[in-house]
Amino acid sequence: MREPTQLCKEAEHESYNYFDKLVRPLPKTGDGTLDLSRANLQHNDVDAFRHAYVSAIFTYEYGENGAKLAGWLNEGLNIHSQPGDENMDNWNNAIGRSLAKKYKTKEDLASAIKKALDDAELIISIKDPRRYQGSEFKNPQKTVIVLQETKTGANEIFFDLKKSAVMTKEQFLVEIDAGHYTDYVVRTVNHVRYPASKDDGDEGNNLG
Repeated sequence: MREPTQLCKEAEHESYNYFDKLVRPLPKTGDGTLDLSRANLQHNDVDAFRHAYVSAIFTYEYGENGAKLAGWLNEGLNIHSQPGDENMDNWNNAIGRSLAKKYKTKEDLASAIKKALDDAELIISIKDPRRYQGSEFKNPQKTVIVLQETKTGANEIFFDLKKSAVMTKEQFLVEIDAGHYTDYVVRTVNHVRYPASKDDGDEGNNLG
């Protein structure tokens, strides 16, 4: 699996290219590459398409819960410039996650997001009266996702989305033992120690 911040950058770039191809042309430089410095990328159809696409790609890579956590943290940690900004982003993120479960190639996904845009399913204005009603995580301290598993399915590489920190299993165990991740515990199976999430009844908070 790729590191989330790099994956986000790649997915954003892909979203702009798909938008330019499928929806409407974006500004370009003399050699024909996108010139995003001259494009309006906020509170419009480009913004909506980007959020839906990136959220869908995160769903491909980390599963729905991992994508939801990444999107929630991103919106929660950002300072939104205007009322309705966060609602718009959360709404479009949710549609992206939903479409990722139906379309398994990037090309089909981009076309489906374009159709959602055409059908007014995405929110393209912060003044849109529709409100995001999706459930959020019960424990915002559980910000760790699994980046890589062993061939037997054991979690071995982790990423703290809030700190943007990659940890091996051993490093995560040390951090838990030191009391730096109080919402995670160490479980021992067949004399082997593993990081685990404390059970709080919310599957979205558990390590996959």
